[in-house]
Amino acid sequence: MEYLEIVNSVVLAILVALFFMQNKVLNSVKTFFEIFDIKKVKEYVKMNEETVLGKASNLIADDGKVRDIMHEVTKEKIDEISEYYKEVMGKEHLELFHSTAYLLENCLGKQKEEQLRFIDEFLPNNKAKIMPYLFPENSEDEKS
Repeated sequence: MEYLEIVNSVVLAILVALFFMQNKVLNSVKTFFEIFDIKKVKEYVKMNEETVLGKASNLIADDGKVRDIMHEVTKEKIDEISEYYKEVMGKEHLELFHSTAYLLENCLGKQKEEQLRFIDEFLPNNKAKIMPYLFPENSEDEKS
């Protein structure tokens, strides 16, 4: 039994020592976290992110090579889109032009004054193109 009391005393001493060590670690962690104000840390991180993004933006804006590359890439894409647009819209505009000329010839027939009024009123931007098509005799007189 004497051994049992000694073992219990040693175990109790070890448990007390562990308790104080654990308490010391918890106090250290608590002190460590008290040093940092979480809101201030978050603000600091956000400020650093904004600084990095600002520096990256300035680098892109100020760097001539990056600007030239961006200009070249966007120009290529704009040229591709422009060519596609010209192709598609060119066909559509030509189709609309022919249909308008056909309607003017057939709906207004020989009413030249009405055709001219319609062109002046509704097609002023296309007048130079549609007049020779509808009235080829007048365009030959102007060329002579």
